[in-house]
Amino acid sequence: MATLGSLISKRGGNRGVVTRLLRRINNIMSDQAMERDRKIHELNKKLQKLHDKIKVLETLDSEIVQLLTEEEMATEITNADTINALSYDTRDEAEYVLSTLMAEKKRQKQQPLTSP
Repeated sequence: MATLGSLISKRGGNRGVVTRLLRRINNIMSDQAMERDRKIHELNKKLQKLHDKIKVLETLDSEIVQLLTEEEMATEITNADTINALSYDTRDEAEYVLSTLMAEKKRQKQQPLTSP
């Protein structure tokens, strides 16, 4: 069984990765110059990594809470929820942007070509 300190350290490293992913996802979504297909590709890749890291963080949060006293638990849960909420919100927004871009691409492919 891992110690509380090692779990908190692992979580800190994974939170750092998530923070960088969130920044990159936000940059992709706001980049008006990025071509749609590349944006779809980049968002898909970054969202998959984000989903994986969120699962790791949820597991670490759960393991950490099990090692805390009742007094420490409330503060820890509040802090983790605040940080996790940002990850969930950004993920949800990126998934919406991605689905919108993919729907737009699909509609464009279905439109018949008109000859000049």
